[in-house]
Amino acid sequence: MNPQCTICLENITGDIMATRCGHLYCTECATTNFSLPSATCAICRRAWTFDELIMLYPHYGTATTTSSSDSTHTDARETLDALATDAIASCLDLLEEGDADADTRKITSSRVDGLMKALSENELAPVAHDLFQSIVSLLAEISLNVRPDIGRLRELEMECRQLEDNVCELTLQLESVTRIRDEYRRKAQLATDNVSELMLQLHDTIKERDENLQRAEEAEDNVCALTVQIDHAAKSQKEERRKTRTTEAGLEETWDLQLREMKFLKEELSAERVKVEHAERDKVRLHAMYMRYRTKEWVDARVSY
Repeated sequence: MNPQCTICLENITGDIMATRCGHLYCTECATTNFSLPSATCAICRRAWTFDELIMLYPHYGTATTTSSSDSTHTDARETLDALATDAIASCLDLLEEGDADADTRKITSSRVDGLMKALSENELAPVAHDLFQSIVSLLAEISLNVRPDIGRLRELEMECRQLEDNVCELTLQLESVTRIRDEYRRKAQLATDNVSELMLQLHDTIKERDENLQRAEEAEDNVCALTVQIDHAAKSQKEERRKTRTTEAGLEETWDLQLREMKFLKEELSAERVKVEHAERDKVRLHAMYMRYRTKEWVDARVSY
């Protein structure tokens, strides 16, 4: 089972290029992608350069002059490629499963042992052995980098399930909101009808207001005319008051003069009364003297008689 390229998603039949984050590429896609200045991994978006990539299955070998040796070398290389591909695929499956069971680990270990045995019997054993050791080191590093990602993926799966539950709940809420929206639309239509009726009433009210304003203007004109008449009457009344005050002033002056005359007459009358009283007292006194005189004469006459 050949691994797939992360970019073109095709099975990799040639050399495999791997990033240090554990993702695989074919040679063409790796050369095209990681030759760019701002190249990143297509999966985790980590920045890598082409020099930092690791070639997992380079074509190691020496050229021979005979066709039989070339054929033998080609067959051995194909066998090694098949075993290496199978072993690497098993390791990748083991890494993808994370905490794999004992059977999976046993199968992976047997495939790796088969690859090591084939390498020990081949003339390319030293080079291939070093290559496989580098592959094992790379897989160990990939395992350390991938396991947190696997845990994160499981957390993301749980979050996705929670999101699905939330989506279902939101769907129910959306249906409820839709019903409420329809109810509000119905109420809005009723409100629109009421507003239309109120607009008609408002139009009638405005018409009545205009008529009242016209009547008010006419009344204002009448008030202005009455104001002019009232001003004229006020001026006439003011003139009458002025004349009345003038007449009252003359009457007051005449009244004061008459009061002074009456006071003078009262004083003269008082003086005359005093004179009359004196005259009365003199009259009484003279009458008394006369009566005494007559009495004395009568007495004298009687005595002489």
